[in-house]
Amino acid sequence: HKLIQRFFQAIASRNEEIISAEYNVLQQEVEAIAQEGRAHTSDLTGLLSKATKLQDLLQQCRDAAEGKDNELTQEFIKHYIKIL
Repeated sequence: HKLIQRFFQAIASRNEEIISAEYNVLQQEVEAIAQEGRAHTSDLTGLLSKATKLQDLLQQCRDAAEGKDNELTQEFIKHYIKIL
């Protein structure tokens, strides 16, 4: 699993950047909904769900970079084995 850990360490900063950017987009969308008074017609639950998934993904990426095994690393291994 050292190879997987090194891979996730190598891409850690980019993962953080991409996930943070997506999270910020969701945050801005929620702020716009609140400012425009569209809460009753918007899918706030869906937006919150997406935000939660992004935070979970970020934590899995961080854990993988620390060498911890999780769902993300298992999927990576499965995909890697298929292309070999």
